Amino acid sequence: MSDLNMFNGESISLVSHDNGIVELRFDNQANKFNTLDAATLNELEQALELITDSVSNIYTMDTSDAITGVIVSSGKSDFIVGANIYEFPKLFAGDPEVLGAHNREKGSILNRLEDLPVPTVSLLQGLVLGGGFELAMATDYRIATADTQAALPEVGLGILPGFGGTVRLPRLVGAAKAIDWIVSGKHIKTPALVEAGAIDATAEADDLIADAVKLLQQVANDSSWQEKRQQKLGAVIIDSDDKSIDELKAKAGARGPNYPAALAVTELIEQSQSISREKALLAENSTFIELATSSTAQALVQLFINDQALKKQTHQYTKNLTQADKMAVLGAGIMGGGIAYTAAVRGVSVVMKDIVNEALIAGMSEAEGLLDKQVKKGRMNDDKAKAALSNITPTLDFNAFDDVAFVVEAVVENLKIKKSVLKEVETKVSEDTIIATNTSSLSIADLAEDLARPQNFVGMHFFNPVPIMPLVEIIRGPKSSDEAIATAVNYAATMRKTPVVVKDCAGFLVNRILTAQFVGFIKLIRDGADFEQVDKVMEAFGWPMGPAYLQDVIGMDTSRHVIDIITASYPERMQVEEQHVIALMAENGRYGQKNALGFYRYEKDDKGRLQKLPSEDTKALIAQIQPNGQHSFTDQQIIDRLMLPMVNEAALCFEDKVADSAAEIDMSLILGAGFPRHWGGPLKYADIIGLDEIVKRCERYENLGGCYRPTQSMLAMAKNNERFHQLT
Repeated sequence: MSDLNMFNGESISLVSHDNGIVELRFDNQANKFNTLDAATLNELEQALELITDSVSNIYTMDTSDAITGVIVSSGKSDFIVGANIYEFPKLFAGDPEVLGAHNREKGSILNRLEDLPVPTVSLLQGLVLGGGFELAMATDYRIATADTQAALPEVGLGILPGFGGTVRLPRLVGAAKAIDWIVSGKHIKTPALVEAGAIDATAEADDLIADAVKLLQQVANDSSWQEKRQQKLGAVIIDSDDKSIDELKAKAGARGPNYPAALAVTELIEQSQSISREKALLAENSTFIELATSSTAQALVQLFINDQALKKQTHQYTKNLTQADKMAVLGAGIMGGGIAYTAAVRGVSVVMKDIVNEALIAGMSEAEGLLDKQVKKGRMNDDKAKAALSNITPTLDFNAFDDVAFVVEAVVENLKIKKSVLKEVETKVSEDTIIATNTSSLSIADLAEDLARPQNFVGMHFFNPVPIMPLVEIIRGPKSSDEAIATAVNYAATMRKTPVVVKDCAGFLVNRILTAQFVGFIKLIRDGADFEQVDKVMEAFGWPMGPAYLQDVIGMDTSRHVIDIITASYPERMQVEEQHVIALMAENGRYGQKNALGFYRYEKDDKGRLQKLPSEDTKALIAQIQPNGQHSFTDQQIIDRLMLPMVNEAALCFEDKVADSAAEIDMSLILGAGFPRHWGGPLKYADIIGLDEIVKRCERYENLGGCYRPTQSMLAMAKNNERFHQLT
């Protein structure tokens, strides 16, 4: 087997052991993790060819060189963490036939491993994900360490395991369990893997090789390994009356048509009974192509890539900083209290100041209530809850501000009041302290006018409710230093938020783009649309709530204020009549959920939760601002009239460098505004529909105002068939 030792690739090497054992070792020299990218799969194919040739020449070789078994191992702490997802966008957006051929070709390499004429065993440790788990299932045996976690997370990307995962897993653990594992994408730990039959034995990390050699020697001269292999090559029998399958199918179908992968997996495995491995693999490939070329898969894959890009960006800002450990919050209201709580549960010591003792009591009570909920849900024990609460120190003075490195001001959204508070706090902290203002609409430049050290001042827009919403916009003022920005990013990351650095402009990023949709909604209602139909259409499109319902949740008075500020800043494209539908609602005291009446009316159920109910007089009231009466619109017209303004405004934000990348813009709308994940954000939505089609749709509505006018860059991109997110 000396020739085998000569194979030493970038990701895979072959190592000979005594007694005819060959170790096929994954150890990517260029990356921290092993992945099944195209280059690695090509090396795997070469390595398997060498092994096969050596086995086929067994009768012409000296018996001392005969291969008796193959070990598949990892030179890293994790086995294999899946495919290289960065290779997906170009494949998924291309020719379906090319994608299918590519997937069959690469998947056949795992078949070659499974069909080796000698017993095989995988040694699993750490994470065994996606294609890594599929590869492990292609061997006859699996030995794992106690810390192993295996998962098939592909459904989260809108696809299914395409290298035989839907074929081999049911044959190892049963159909119902396989469906559950694949649809949920959950990490399965060693004990559960052993119990289900996905792992044959466990061992200490240092003993893996020795145990594998021993196993292969034991089975080399009998037929037990061939009988075990046959289990994966034949049919998987599913009881047609199995209620668990029916329950899983109903649960998968409940995800709705926008997320088809879960139901597709369930039906595929169910239909695999009495089908051989080869036929089942062809069925898997066909379903894989259908899912991978869908808009949902293209969007969810882009989201994964965008998420990784944001994590890298955060790391770049914070790599030279230590973890945040102490901060102060000015204001114990809903926002201030939420910020203090969110920091405290992450181990940050928080000084929470207010000018009224009752506010401090209310703020501490709110934090205590949130912690109690965590305990009741089993997410935190009593000791941790008490420790988190003790991290918050309420105070009416500035005595504890001397050694605070970071302050978040979260008082009322009023320019004059905020400027006064900021000017005062600047005199109470050290010259190096970074001060952030929590604001959703006020100019950072205006707020910094009276500060002695504007370089130490940034905006920090938390979204409400703070403990739940994952996004924080870090707003760079005209004089904000890089150190100030990095410090704010660091504190946001410590609080387990996703920070995105944006430019100081009206509405910043999320509210600016979201207001463009509000403008579209206002115009649509003015032109006679039924707000209930609009809500239903947009919720079916994927929004968590339609625009009318959203206005009720925000509060009509609050929304009107934000719309007035932002539309006044962009009059060339966000023109609205003075008496628009949201202003009408506010003027009639219909503020939404805060007073139980808006577009809808609200009543509490037995558990105190607000229930949305129809309000019979709403349409009569709205008729006052519909000069041409009611008008019927198709679902697609409603979608276009609300989505096109968002796309155009997002494109302008991209051109204006409000954020540095398309990834940051799309992720901000996903995390901060509930943009439908299966469309990937406004710019990915434009990529999926196609810029040329977006431009055509805009032309139909150009008479409605500037919000339907595509940018010059969009026109150029449409002409050249370009995308906001480039295919790699």
